[in-house]
Amino acid sequence: MKNNKHIIIFPVILLIALILSCSQEKNTLLSTTYHNITGRYNGYFLAKERLIIVEENLWKQHVDDYNRVLEIFPKYDTTFAQSAKADLDYIFEYASIAPQKHKNSKWVDDSYLLLGKVKFYSARYDTSNTLFKYVNTKSPDDNTRHSALIWLLRSHLELDEYRFAYQIHDYLKREKVTTAKTKVELNLAFAQFERINGNYDKMLEHLLLAIPHIKNRYERSRINYIIGQLYQQQHQDEKAYVHFRKALKGTPPYEIEFFSKLSIAQVSGLNNSSKKKIYKYFAKLLKDAKNEEYKDKIYYEMAKFEFKQDHLKKGFVNINQSLAQSGGNQYQKAYTYLLAAETNYNRTDINNINRYKLAKAYYDSTTATMDPDWPEYEDILERDATLDEFVKEITIVETEDSLQRMSKMDPAELDAYIEKAAIAEEARLKKEYELQKRKEEAARQKELLAQMEKQNSESSFESQNTAFPFYNSGLLISSKQTFVSNWGNRPLEDNWRRSNKDVSFSQENATPTIDSLAIIEEQKEELAAQENSTEEPDFSVDRQAYYDAIPKSDEELTASNERLKKSLYNLGKVYYLKLDEPQNAVNTFIRLNKDFPDHDNHAETIYFLYIICEKLPTCNSEDYKQILLDLYPHSIYAKLAQNPNYLRDNKVGNALADSEYEKAYNLYTAGYYTKCLIEIKKVIETYPTSSSLDKMQLLRIMCLLKTQQGANYKKGLEWFVEEFKTSKLRPFAYELLGEYEHYASISSVDLIEKYVRTDSSTHYLIGVFDNKDISYDKSTDVFYEFHKTYYKSTSFSTSRVDYSLDEHMIVIKEFSNFADVKTYHDKLVHFNEFGEHYKNVTYKYYIIGSDNYNRLINKKDLNGYGEFYKQNY
Repeated sequence: MKNNKHIIIFPVILLIALILSCSQEKNTLLSTTYHNITGRYNGYFLAKERLIIVEENLWKQHVDDYNRVLEIFPKYDTTFAQSAKADLDYIFEYASIAPQKHKNSKWVDDSYLLLGKVKFYSARYDTSNTLFKYVNTKSPDDNTRHSALIWLLRSHLELDEYRFAYQIHDYLKREKVTTAKTKVELNLAFAQFERINGNYDKMLEHLLLAIPHIKNRYERSRINYIIGQLYQQQHQDEKAYVHFRKALKGTPPYEIEFFSKLSIAQVSGLNNSSKKKIYKYFAKLLKDAKNEEYKDKIYYEMAKFEFKQDHLKKGFVNINQSLAQSGGNQYQKAYTYLLAAETNYNRTDINNINRYKLAKAYYDSTTATMDPDWPEYEDILERDATLDEFVKEITIVETEDSLQRMSKMDPAELDAYIEKAAIAEEARLKKEYELQKRKEEAARQKELLAQMEKQNSESSFESQNTAFPFYNSGLLISSKQTFVSNWGNRPLEDNWRRSNKDVSFSQENATPTIDSLAIIEEQKEELAAQENSTEEPDFSVDRQAYYDAIPKSDEELTASNERLKKSLYNLGKVYYLKLDEPQNAVNTFIRLNKDFPDHDNHAETIYFLYIICEKLPTCNSEDYKQILLDLYPHSIYAKLAQNPNYLRDNKVGNALADSEYEKAYNLYTAGYYTKCLIEIKKVIETYPTSSSLDKMQLLRIMCLLKTQQGANYKKGLEWFVEEFKTSKLRPFAYELLGEYEHYASISSVDLIEKYVRTDSSTHYLIGVFDNKDISYDKSTDVFYEFHKTYYKSTSFSTSRVDYSLDEHMIVIKEFSNFADVKTYHDKLVHFNEFGEHYKNVTYKYYIIGSDNYNRLINKKDLNGYGEFYKQNY
C-alpha cells in the first residue's frame, strides 16, 4: 500500500511543480513554451479565425459599383459594426486572453494587433489607433510592427487625416518588408493611399507589386480586375485584356466573372472577326437567365461598344434598352444617362444648338438619379447648370428671331408659316404621348409578371426542391398553358375528363386554387377595356397664340429687341467662358454689336472680341483693341488691352487715389466746395490712370455747379457722358444733366424779367462774407449763437454757397412771408451791433424772395440785386 501511495502522490506533486514553474512572470523555457501554446490556441487562434468570418461577412454586404474602379477594401460603417457586434465581442474576449493571462507569450503583440482590428471594424478609431501605436512601439517582431503601422495608415485614411497618413506612408516606404503577407498588406494600403489622392498610376504600381504574393484566389481575381480597369483607364487595352483574362481564372465570384467578360469585350481589338464574336457574346449574355438583373448593365456596355465605333444610332438604341430595364444596380440608370449626356455633348454630326439641347435633357436625368457621393458630382451639376443657361438664352434668341421674322411676313405667308409650325407641334405632342403610353404599358406588363411570380412563389416550395416540376413556377406555367390549349380551362375536380360526372363531395368549403394565368388574362382584359374606353387627348394647338405673340407695335418690338440684346450678350459669354466655343462666341458678339451698336455692354463685348481673337486665326485682335482706344479710352477694358497687368500694377495707385478722393468728397459734403474743387483737381492730376477716375471727374463737375459755374457744369456733364461710356455713374450724370436743362428751360424766360418783390411768398435771408475776412465756420457760429438766443425753439436751415472764389454766402431758410424775415433781419442786425463778432469784417445782409433767389443764383448778379434791394427794401 505504501508503494501505491507513492505512485499516486508523485504525479500530483510533479503536476503542481509544473504549474508553479509556468508562471507568466517567468521566462524559463518551460514557462514560455507553456504560455506560447496556451496563449495561441486558447485565445489568439480562436479570435483570428472568427475575424476571418467577420471580414468575409463584410465583403458579402459590400456592394460594388462596376462602373468605377473597384474598392480595394470593403466599405463599412457603424451599421455593420452593430450587426457584427456579437462576433466582434467574441474576438475581443479571446484576443484579450494572451495579454491578460500569458504575458510572457510571443502572441501578446499579435493579440494586441487583433484587438486594434476589432476596434477598427467597430469604428472606434481612437482606441484602435492607440492599440496600433502600442504594437508598433512594443512588438519585438518587425512584421507585426509593420502590420500595425499599415492598419494605422488605413485608420487615418478613413478619418481623412491625411497629414498623419503621409507621415506613416513616408516612414513605411523606407522600411524593408520581408513576408509575403505583409507585402500584400503594405501594397494594398499604399494603393488605397494613392487612390484617395487621385494618383491612379501609382495605385497601379502598388497593385502590380501586391498581386504575385496574393494566395487567396478570390482576392487575386478581384485585384486583377482592378488592374485591368486601371489599364483600361490609361487606354492600354492589351494589358487590360491580359488582366481581365487573369481575373477569370480560379472560379471567381460570378459578378467578377460576368463583369470581366463584359470588360474583355470593350478592350478587345476591333476587326470584323472580333466584332462578330463580341456581338454574339453580348447576345449570349442577354439570353442567359442568370443575367436578368444585369441586363441594364449589358445594354449599357453594348452602347459604349457602339459609341466606340461611332455607331451613334445603334448606341442610343442600346441606351434606351438599358434605361427600360430595372436591374440590381440602383445607380446604373445614372451612369446610362451620363453616357448619353456626354456622348451628345461631344457629338460632331449635328450643330451645337441641337447637341447641347440633347445633352441638357440627359444631364437633367443624370443629376436626378446620381449619387451625391460621386467624385464628379459637382462638375456634373455645374455642366448641367451651364447647359440650362445655354438652352434658356438660345431659346429666347430663336423665339425672338422667329417672331420678328413673322412680323415682317405678308398675311398669306404668315398664315402658311403658322399652320406648318402648329402641325409640327401637334405631331410632336402626339409622338410624346404615344411614347409615354408605351412606357406605361411596358411598366404594367412588368408589374403583372412580377405579381405572377410572387403568387406562384408563395404557393410553391422552390426553395426546398426545385427538381420537382410542381415546385418550378416557370415549368408550372408552361404546363398550364399546354393543358388549357388541349383541354380548355377546366376546374380542378374529380373525373374532370367526363362530360357527365357525379359530384362525390361538396366543394362549398373547399380551398380555392390560385389560377395565375386566369388572373393575368383577367387583368389584361381589364387593361384592354380601359384603353379602349380612354379617349385620346386633344393635341390641337391654338393658332391664335402664335399670332398674339408676334410684336406689332413699336413698343412690343422694342421689348423684343431688349430681350434679344440681353440674351445675345449672355449667350456669347456662355459660349466663351463656360462651353469653350470661341468661334461661336465671336459670331454671337459680332451679331450683337452689328444689330444693336448702342447696347450697354458694347465696350465689354469689344474687349471679349479682342482677347478671343488673339487666339483665333479668323479675326484680328488689333482691330478690336483700336476700337476700344477710340471709343472707350478711359474704360478699364482699354487699359487692360494696353496692359494686361493693369489691375495688378494699378492696385497700389488705386488705393492712394481712393484715399485722396475721400478727403475731397468730405470737403464737398461739408460745404467747402471751392476747397473740394481745388483738392479734386490735384487728385486727378496725380492719379490720371486710376480706376476711380470717373467718380473723381464727376465730383469735380458737381463742384462747378456749387461754385456758380453753371455753364461749365453743363459742359462738364456732356463731356462726362461722352468720355466715360462704360462708367456705372453715367446714368447718374445723365440724370444731373436732365435736371439742369429742365431748370434752365424754366428759368430762361424769368431771367429776362426784372426782380419782383412779392411779400406773401417764401423768403430767405442771405449773408455775404469775404473769405479773407472770416471763414465759413466762424461766420456760421454767429448765426448758431443768434438762434440760441432768439429762436431756440425754431429750426432754420443754414446752408453755404461758394458764390465766387473770394466770397461765400450763408442762406437762412425759410420764412413764410416778408414780415417774418424782416423781424429776423432786424433782430440779427441789433444782435451784431452789440457783439464783437464781425470786427474788421465786411459783410452784407439781404432779404430775398425765393423766386428772386433763383434768378440771383443763375444770373450770378449780386450787384444787380443789390441795386434792386436798395430801391425796394
